[in-house]
Amino acid sequence: MISFPQPILIQAFLLPKIPVRQSDARVIYGELYFSGPNKVQSINQFTDDVMTGIRAAYHQDAMNALREGGQPPSALRTLRKVKEVITAKIEEKKSSEKGHENP
Repeated sequence: MISFPQPILIQAFLLPKIPVRQSDARVIYGELYFSGPNKVQSINQFTDDVMTGIRAAYHQDAMNALREGGQPPSALRTLRKVKEVITAKIEEKKSSEKGHENP
């Protein structure tokens, strides 16, 4: 059996709404704002959903790689998948919130 390298570490952070200095280097795939009495629960649920999606996407890529010759997915391909999952989950969350707004 082929073993794949340790997956990259993905982290989610709660950041205050402050401007980011130009010298602060980070990759941000999207923003989502949370508020309300269940804010912490909503953040945890969203983060769990995103991480589940990332794990599933990586697992699928890794299984495909095994069938195609045993090389693990490239870092670039993996990061592209991570970005796709995060972007899709943010849009999904925003769309679901629009459906709950009062007209």
